[in-house]
Amino acid sequence: MALINAGELRPTTKPDIDNLAKGIKDGLSKVIWHDDSQVTELVARKWYSDNPRAEVTIEW
Repeated sequence: MALINAGELRPTTKPDIDNLAKGIKDGLSKVIWHDDSQVTELVARKWYSDNPRAEVTIEW
């Protein structure tokens, strides 16, 4: 548990990080951008959490 709290142990289980990111990008199409092909940079990370969530920051 100490390794998780320190951020040194990260989840390597499904869902894959690229599938999570794709779902978020697809969900924001026609809402934030016309098409997700407009995304030019992406940083995605998976962490263990007692409060599972997706945090999205968009910068123009």
